[in-house]
Amino acid sequence: LDVVRQDGQPVLVPPHDVAINSNRPSNPSDSMLLIIPVSVPAIDGELWLEIVQRPSGGPSAQRGHLRFAVQMSDIIGEFLKSHRLRQLERDQAFLRMAQELIDQLASSPLESKSLSTLASRIREVAMAEHAFLFIRSRVSNRWRVVAISGLDRVDRRAEGILCSEEAINSIEARFPSECVIAINHPSNTPPSSTELKTREIDRWTQMFSIARASWIKPLGVASSERIETLGLLETLVRRNAVLRETVSQPDRHCIGLLIAWTGEQIPPMRYVEQCSTLMRLGLSISRPAWWQRWSSGLHRGYHYRPSISRTWTLGALISLVVMSVLAIPVPIQIETNATLIPTHTKECFAPIDGVIEKVFIKHGDPVVRGQTLLKLQSEKLISEYQQALANHAKSQQRKKDIDERLLRDRGLMPAERDTLESERTALLSILELEKKGLDLLSSQVDRLTIRATTDGVIDTWNVDLLLQERPVRIGQWLFTIRETQSQWELETMIPERDLDELRKASQKPSSAYGRFVAAPQTKLVLHSLPSDRWRPAESGDAIQQSRYGDRTNYLVPFRIEDPLPPGVDISGASARVAINTGSGPLIWALSRDFIQDLMIRTTMWFR
Repeated sequence: LDVVRQDGQPVLVPPHDVAINSNRPSNPSDSMLLIIPVSVPAIDGELWLEIVQRPSGGPSAQRGHLRFAVQMSDIIGEFLKSHRLRQLERDQAFLRMAQELIDQLASSPLESKSLSTLASRIREVAMAEHAFLFIRSRVSNRWRVVAISGLDRVDRRAEGILCSEEAINSIEARFPSECVIAINHPSNTPPSSTELKTREIDRWTQMFSIARASWIKPLGVASSERIETLGLLETLVRRNAVLRETVSQPDRHCIGLLIAWTGEQIPPMRYVEQCSTLMRLGLSISRPAWWQRWSSGLHRGYHYRPSISRTWTLGALISLVVMSVLAIPVPIQIETNATLIPTHTKECFAPIDGVIEKVFIKHGDPVVRGQTLLKLQSEKLISEYQQALANHAKSQQRKKDIDERLLRDRGLMPAERDTLESERTALLSILELEKKGLDLLSSQVDRLTIRATTDGVIDTWNVDLLLQERPVRIGQWLFTIRETQSQWELETMIPERDLDELRKASQKPSSAYGRFVAAPQTKLVLHSLPSDRWRPAESGDAIQQSRYGDRTNYLVPFRIEDPLPPGVDISGASARVAINTGSGPLIWALSRDFIQDLMIRTTMWFR
């Protein structure tokens, strides 16, 4: 070997060739010895091809064997060079992928997105179909899925997720200390793995059509001893100043990877070490909350152990906080909707049957007593009035003719004079009746023109559009006039069960407040009017009763102590009224109505 190392040339030593006190190679064996250097530098030394062969000929045959061995050495060297080149290219591709992963994780703000990206990169490295990231629960000591390749969010209620967790927990129950376990691997089983096949695994593989899978605990894989380029990777990470390692790593049995292949896919070489390296790198960069807890906990010197009491302590603290919040004293109020109404109004009704011919008013117009508001048209009434006028004129003309004849005609016979006088007397009665009929028809004709009976403001919306050319019947409502001296009130709808509390609250000053929907920034002080003005609500009231169902409600008016905000002094304006009836804990304010209903129903059942 020393001669081959010095000369760099192949050496053939025949059998039984021994030279004492000589620097030549010697061979005391019965076989021919061939030593040929391989032109590829080794990692920790040099490579030689050594052939031991029984002699089968003379010197020419031996030289032929030497030439063949040299050719084989050259072929081996070329193969090793190309193999190392391919391995270096794969390592460079792995480094580029690691660099991209560093950039993606460093710029990802969401923990779930970072873990999903990490699982997807691991799937690409392993050339697999699925990659699942598991962690072990600190409370139940069971494994659960936290990330899946290709999914930003993990729904742990899904059947596939539950099946995967059951399969991994069954594996850990049998082999808790193993770091690499092969599942249904026919030939490509890692050297340090343990083959496994269980009922849960069969169910999982059938659900996802898995041909082979691997269960890996990345923190338990010695990747630094198996990957030649790990030193370059660590240099790359230190240069980017992204990796922040703690003094001690978490327990190696707290994080797991489940990688699955379908069909005839064959896992690449060293996928276990590369996936473990990516896993450590990704967790050190993204640093999810559970990783930080484990890392900081081990840095302080204690190891993983289930903490069931912590759950009870947390539950007790949450219960205490909730009870404290529910016990906060708050004002108890009766809240309801309200409608703005005037105190003095004048309703206008149709005085006669007809059709509205012309409307002289609109909403908000001021009116004075005697002002013409509407004009109706009734052809029948006008026809009757004109016919009555014609008949009355005819009767007057006949009476005039009789009077002239009685005065001027001296040659009338007594019988004729008596007849004319009788007719004149009858005409006087007829004229009197016709005069009364004309007066009645004239008054009806005058009622075709509707005039204001008081000073005020038109309070009906769209009155000009609603009444134009509209047929009306006598007594039909037309519009409302808000009188000048009218004030404003808020009419609320209060359930009957709250009337007692309302009576007590109305005795206190400033116990009710209101805000208009159109002006919520203005708070108005209200005062309840006497109970003799409270009346049961009817189906035709403007306030909706559906909020209280079929219960008996009362319309309760409130006097407004403060001036109204501008723009809301309109009948029907909506407001929200709150009536303070006392104070109590928050839980009572939230559940008061339900408890009172329950007590009332229970009392009725036992009566």
